[in-house]
Amino acid sequence: MRIASTAAVAAAAGTLLAQIPSALAVPHQQSLYNGYNGLSTPAAEFYDDSIPARVQHSVWSSLTSFFGQSHNPVQVIKNAPGVKMLDSGFPTADIDSIAAPRFVLYGDEDVPGQSYGAPPYYNISGFNVFNLAFWTVKFGVADNAAKFAAKSDADKKWFKSRYAGAGMKLMVSVFGATDTPQSLGKDPIELGRTIAAFVKKNGLDGVDVDYEEMDLFAQGKSADWLIKLTKSLRKNLPSPDYIITHAPVAPWFNTAMYPQGYTYIHQQVGNLIDWTYNQQNYDTCDSLIWNSGDNFPLTSLFEINKYSGVPLDKLVIGKPAVAGDADNGFMKPSVLGGCLNIAVQNGWNAGAMFWEYPHMTPNRLSVITDAAGLS
Repeated sequence: MRIASTAAVAAAAGTLLAQIPSALAVPHQQSLYNGYNGLSTPAAEFYDDSIPARVQHSVWSSLTSFFGQSHNPVQVIKNAPGVKMLDSGFPTADIDSIAAPRFVLYGDEDVPGQSYGAPPYYNISGFNVFNLAFWTVKFGVADNAAKFAAKSDADKKWFKSRYAGAGMKLMVSVFGATDTPQSLGKDPIELGRTIAAFVKKNGLDGVDVDYEEMDLFAQGKSADWLIKLTKSLRKNLPSPDYIITHAPVAPWFNTAMYPQGYTYIHQQVGNLIDWTYNQQNYDTCDSLIWNSGDNFPLTSLFEINKYSGVPLDKLVIGKPAVAGDADNGFMKPSVLGGCLNIAVQNGWNAGAMFWEYPHMTPNRLSVITDAAGLS
């Protein structure tokens, strides 16, 4: 087989690269992936294509040859900067991508045309974690988690490569308000293994535990169950490759109201949890940051840090994206950003979480982060 000269190959590559004017519009790793596939700008109709279809693309073939890579897309992804492979064989962003501050989005709403359950990476720029909701015991894999799980492995790997290239993690949220895993008699150790198997099978980056059995928790019956679940999850989803987060309601940190609550859980397995959300109906700077007041005493951001011992860099503030996304707790972006700036000035920078996409947008996030000094 005749091999083209170096000059000829370089000229051909130059012609191909000239067709990719968007390199500065997206993160450098992501522009590399777009270049491999002949995309001048991100396009939804191409975004959803499977890897096998893309491997046949002449631009992929030419550029991978020029850069000395295999035509195997997994090898190309593996060698990309800021990206590594999970033991499941799926690409993931380097762990540094979710160092504080973290900006997290949940997605449970059915968004037309969003066949993967998660939005394209370019629709959520500024965020670095997206939680597919929900995996449940009562209803099985549901909503957006089900959409993603239904895709072929090839499609999921390609989708994950786009997130990884943009420095984003894709996780699954389990349980939620309508699920009752403990009441249904599920053994937490076995359940942890089952959830971890789902995470790995689908190439996800971790799990968010959104346990909401209020009555059992109020009776002091949930903490040991959640501790066993967390230990099982971490055993099967080792750090730092996989992320484990918890999304309790903030009053559960109050030791007077809940002696077997989240302060106790943190004491037992806090080292296994990457971060926890601080969320409740706080709608002023003082109640959110310093003094939660009489309703749920000692559960503001700095009170949880002081009285429950949770490190500030593990306390991510959770808020509804718009007033209609929750019964209470909504704060306008500029107001929330100003409150967060107070926390930033006092040593906090863990980040913020929002329920839910698509109501929360990159523009709204930028208002918050600019005011907070977290940009």
